[in-house]
Amino acid sequence: MKKFYKVAVFLLILIFAFSALSGCKATLKAGKAYHLYTYDVGSDRFVKLGSAITFGKDFKTYDYTFMDGSLTIHGNVTHTSKPDTYLFTCSEDVNTVVKEKYREYLLSANADEGMMEIFNALSDSFTANMQLVQYNGYLFSLRAVELAHTVTDANPSSFEGEFMMTANGEKLRFRGNTAYSADTDGNFTVYAGYYEASNGILTFTTVDEKGKDKYVDGVLYRKRYLMATISFPEMFEIIGTDFEEQLEEAQFVKNINSEISEYSGKTIAVLADEFFAYDMK
Repeated sequence: MKKFYKVAVFLLILIFAFSALSGCKATLKAGKAYHLYTYDVGSDRFVKLGSAITFGKDFKTYDYTFMDGSLTIHGNVTHTSKPDTYLFTCSEDVNTVVKEKYREYLLSANADEGMMEIFNALSDSFTANMQLVQYNGYLFSLRAVELAHTVTDANPSSFEGEFMMTANGEKLRFRGNTAYSADTDGNFTVYAGYYEASNGILTFTTVDEKGKDKYVDGVLYRKRYLMATISFPEMFEIIGTDFEEQLEEAQFVKNINSEISEYSGKTIAVLADEFFAYDMK
């Protein structure tokens, strides 16, 4: 009998331990609005940008509200487990509405004649699709990835090592809460800043030529990022546009799609400066 109780207690401990570990990974919630957040340097906090996504109860449908709040569209969702992404699509009639909304956005942003000509030439081929990566209960577009671990580095899933700035291809090396940029010989010896990680958010502070905290117009040059990883299978497709931006495809997305063999089967650590969250504190 004592042996039976020991086995039962042991099984209960295993169950509780498994439940605790499982609870560490946040999951998405249906019927809740996921708002788009970005870090605001001036207020030193994450702020809502206005756009929001709400999943239907079966995670097969969604509602998407545009940034200015003037339009909400409805469509279908397809989930892929690797990479862990959600593809948001809409019907052809909604696609027409989205294109017109984007035209209005360009005009309100004082787009020049050349930009409008490009839009008019390409709009017939636009398909209003959006793809978001899911990580630990957050959603983000690959267009929002500002720094990505170099795919050829020894351990690309680590948040230490060589990272590439997706906008310009410049590289930084993160090591021991310190960031280094390359010197004239290509060695990472130049003190570029320091960082700390807490609750899945990496805070990076840039320093000036003297190694002191950098200030721009009296504001500390600091930024916070969502820390995430993306696991790529052998075969995959990444979409680089979204509902509110259809003309520009991020360079990072272009790199992935043109170098699929380099990314296949690897897990890459990334830092995203915009993401959708249900509850951001």
